[in-house]
Amino acid sequence: MTVKIRTEEVVRDDGRTCKVTRGCELCGNDVSMYVQPGDFEKFLAGVGYIQGIFPYLTAGERELLLNGYCGPCFDSFCPPDDGD
Repeated sequence: MTVKIRTEEVVRDDGRTCKVTRGCELCGNDVSMYVQPGDFEKFLAGVGYIQGIFPYLTAGERELLLNGYCGPCFDSFCPPDDGD
């Protein structure tokens, strides 16, 4: 299986100059997020846990990068606990 993640350099004031876009495997919607280029390189190299690499991304954005499911699709088959 080939995972298609598109990247693009974008100038931003917050240091997140790498726009990362990935399509959801279930709904097909593209989701884009902005990350720091060095962090994305760590992710691709498998260095560390994704929560430590991208603490500034939402859990849904990290899930999409890891497994290919956007937040709403992930929640549809694995709903959050009521106590959360």
